[in-house]
Amino acid sequence: MIMPSTDTYPQATVADPFSDRWSFYGLLALLFWLPLPLGSNRPWAWGLMEIWIFMLLFFWALDRFRNPRPLTGVLVQHPLVFALPALWTFYPLIQLIPLPTGLLRLLSPSAVEVVRFAGLSGGMRPISMDPHLTINAWLRGMAYLAVFWVALATTVSRPRLRLLAITVFCCGAFQAVWGILTGNMLSHLGLHGTFVNRNHFAGFLEMTIATGFGLLVALLDHLSSRNRPTLGEKIQKILQSLGTSKGMISIMLVTMFLALFLSRSRGGSGALLGALFIVSFMTSQREHKSSREQRLILPLLLVSIVAGAWFGLGHLAERVIATSLNQLDRWEIAVSVARLVRDYPLVGVGSGAFAVIFPMYRNANLTGEFYDHAHNDHMEILAEQGLVGYVLLALAIGQAWRVMGQAFMNRRDPFARGMLLAGLAATISLALHALVDFNFHIPANAVFFMVIMAMGLQGATIDHPNRQRVKERRHRV
Repeated sequence: MIMPSTDTYPQATVADPFSDRWSFYGLLALLFWLPLPLGSNRPWAWGLMEIWIFMLLFFWALDRFRNPRPLTGVLVQHPLVFALPALWTFYPLIQLIPLPTGLLRLLSPSAVEVVRFAGLSGGMRPISMDPHLTINAWLRGMAYLAVFWVALATTVSRPRLRLLAITVFCCGAFQAVWGILTGNMLSHLGLHGTFVNRNHFAGFLEMTIATGFGLLVALLDHLSSRNRPTLGEKIQKILQSLGTSKGMISIMLVTMFLALFLSRSRGGSGALLGALFIVSFMTSQREHKSSREQRLILPLLLVSIVAGAWFGLGHLAERVIATSLNQLDRWEIAVSVARLVRDYPLVGVGSGAFAVIFPMYRNANLTGEFYDHAHNDHMEILAEQGLVGYVLLALAIGQAWRVMGQAFMNRRDPFARGMLLAGLAATISLALHALVDFNFHIPANAVFFMVIMAMGLQGATIDHPNRQRVKERRHRV
């Protein structure tokens, strides 16, 4: 029998496959913690988050130093899914480089005018209008990139990937139940769970609901579905499944949908339904269609919408019809931000510096005293990073969607397809919701976005169980 070569990686065949378990379980603990302190949207909370994430990365790197072995999975087969986000993450550092006035005028003429108006002309100035805030934004971006790496590097097996998905879903289920128990379901303010803002609560639920649908698909077996059961057999099967893991997930999904609708978040509800429609359409266009997936997902989606309509969707419709001054403010903000983007189109005003420069552009009709965000993440990124930063981010997320989308259309393994469905639906939903809110500036939601995207990307390359068993036999030999 030919022995596998161990010249390059001598520890690969003898190293403990769970030696990086501390980083993995530390990641799971982080996911449970992040939503609790107001979505970690406080300086002390996001500072703790950054330290926690960098410690996870440190322990992972320490383990790799002690037990060298090659990277596997999506990081090897599709390296651009990490390289492009890394490129975007380092872009704020370019905004911190002091530039001569001539070059700064070429890249950002309005920045030169502001500096001159402030009496600071002369010398070299960075692109950022507030370097301190840009450094803070870069550190948070590095934390998000680090947690993305840890999630990709530590979830290379099916059991770990399944446990990660279950943890994400349970965090969402906890938020839904907590929001219902502690909130006033009849209030026009809506449920908000442990978050300050109902829209951020809704953004969190969007991603975890999508993960729940992915888990349901992942639990499908490979049995043939040619023999269609009778109506009585279907009812009996449904009743029997209520006590199973699929039944419990289904019950919690209905509860989470109810909490989402009761949050009164129009953007959140619309974004999730839109994302699920997109993924359902992709399913219908597959060459190898799965009728079991459609029979599983579509009825549950219908039940969830009906339950929401009975309890909370009516109030949501009233909010859509009755537009208040607060909703008109969002339009005024968008108009003001558009003027800002027009003056800083190429490189922006500096990552994190929106709140500093926006008062110069705010419309007099705005009723609020202070706006630290644009209530539109797409517009805010354009304002802070210009077309350069926005295109870099679009390429990074677009590459992830391309990898997940191609795998979703081609793979037949239910587990892999479930992870891909979760990754696609969750990230598309939050990207749509970002058109009317600032969920990506909430640390808990940003981290969950990165982790679920990593989960979906791993689903694109995760081995079938039979192949994993073959690899394990080779390692034992």
